[in-house]
Order: sequence, then structure tokens, then C-alpha cells
Amino acid sequence: TDLERPLRIPGMGVIAPFAFVCASLILYWAKWPLTGEIILLMIVALPVFFYFQAKSGFTGFNEDLKAAWWLVAYLPVMAILSLIGSRQFGGMGLLPYGWDMLVVIVFSLVFYYWGVHTGYRSAYLDERDTIRAKEAEYATSGLSGEEWMSAR
Repeated sequence: TDLERPLRIPGMGVIAPFAFVCASLILYWAKWPLTGEIILLMIVALPVFFYFQAKSGFTGFNEDLKAAWWLVAYLPVMAILSLIGSRQFGGMGLLPYGWDMLVVIVFSLVFYYWGVHTGYRSAYLDERDTIRAKEAEYATSGLSGEEWMSAR
């Protein structure tokens, strides 16, 4: 939340959590067992993630993992909510229709804010800032590209 943004959209503090809640509801509305199967497919893709992490020597893995714990918890929670949810969405009916969606909304907001607050500033963002600073320096120098490069 403290990162400089190249574009600011008014109301993003409301739009982003609303969009995440909508995505969570769509996942829930997919009905059990499809919800569980979708989540299982995501878990099956983990070896690909670990392959690329191993290729990079697990550089930054601990930081990435700390920032991703919310997702590790979110997926099984959504599967469980789908399983115990209302019969209208293929669940066992332990959560009555209407209340099930309210529970999904509440859990979604918890996971959304957990995810937002565990994000971190990456090397990519630092590199981007360096490039932008150089671009800004060139843009305000009044020199041609060739003159600017030779002056450096």
C-alpha cells in the first residue's frame, strides 16, 4: 500500500476488495465438487512453481512464502466452505442458503486484507524505479538522446 503507483484510480480501496469478493463468490458458485477440483488443479501446479524456484536457487523463496501464506490458507478454506455450503451450490447444507454467501464474503475480505498486508517490495520494483528515474532525468534534461548519453 505504500508503493508509488504510476496510475491512481479513485475508489480502488473499495473496487479491489469488491472484485476479490466477487471472484471468491464465483469460485463458490461453481458448486462442489467443481470448486474442489479447481483448487486441486491449482495445487497440482505447485511442482511447476517449485521447479522454477529450484532453477533460481530458491532466491527470495522465504520472502515469497511469507507473502503467500494467505493463498495457501485461502484455497482449502474455500474448498471447505463449498463442501459445507448450501445445497443450492452442491454443498452438504450445513450453511443455509444466503448465509453461505455472507460467510464467503467475510472470509474473502479477511483473506484479501491478509494478502494485501503481507505483500513486500521486490527487486523488480526497485529496478523499475531506477529506470523511471533515469527516464525522468532524460525527459527534463532538454538534451537529445545522444547528447544525454555522452554527458553521462
